[in-house]
Amino acid sequence: KKEKTDLNITVIKLPKISNFTDFDPLEAELTVRIKYLKPGQEIGYPDAVIIPGSKTTIRDLLELKKNGTDVELKNYLEAGGTVMGICGGFQMLGQTLIDADGIEGQPGKYEGLGLLPIKTVLSPQKITRQRQVIANYPLAGLPVQGYEIHHGRTQLLERSEDIIPVFDDAGLGIANRAKSVLGNYLHGIFDNGPWRRSWLNYLRKKRGLDVLPTGISNYREEREAILNSVADCVAEHLDLERIIDLG
Repeated sequence: KKEKTDLNITVIKLPKISNFTDFDPLEAELTVRIKYLKPGQEIGYPDAVIIPGSKTTIRDLLELKKNGTDVELKNYLEAGGTVMGICGGFQMLGQTLIDADGIEGQPGKYEGLGLLPIKTVLSPQKITRQRQVIANYPLAGLPVQGYEIHHGRTQLLERSEDIIPVFDDAGLGIANRAKSVLGNYLHGIFDNGPWRRSWLNYLRKKRGLDVLPTGISNYREEREAILNSVADCVAEHLDLERIIDLG
């Protein structure tokens, strides 16, 4: 149990949320408390709100609107909040989602949350690929790894000095220059230790808190080191050959 946390981050628990493991690295941060809220539950004023990936993006978007979460998010941003969307959550942040082929159900054009100047067109061909890119946000020059898995193709509707690409591949995500709204396609983004800490430090600075070290390992490496340590401990203290013989 965490005795003291500095930051409170809310994840919207969409009805068809995907890739829960995206948030394991944040859960492991001792100074961060993660809270999962269903659409319609009061968001309040956490340090950040994350809209995660979804197995049915349009249906979950409509659920957010049905429960008034769209209005609450806009009020939260106006009060100085920070919103991030990952994959389907990124698509929801835009102006429109177009499903001409009825991939998720009834063909149509759907109004997004209107927080970023993008539109997404769903396509029958799913994009699934590993990515290695360089971040421009929140700190330029950081190498980042992750993976894409989505149907949509997202386009920027207008070029503006107020919009910045999150990575050196601009199609993977954008943010407003104020850094209060960020959307990206990379699952596993928080596995990248230096990037995760840089984003948390952005939130900490807003609160007037001291920054955390960013020169840390990636979450996967930390997890593997822990598992290897446990395996070594088991091998050292248990007679595995004898246990196998007993079986």
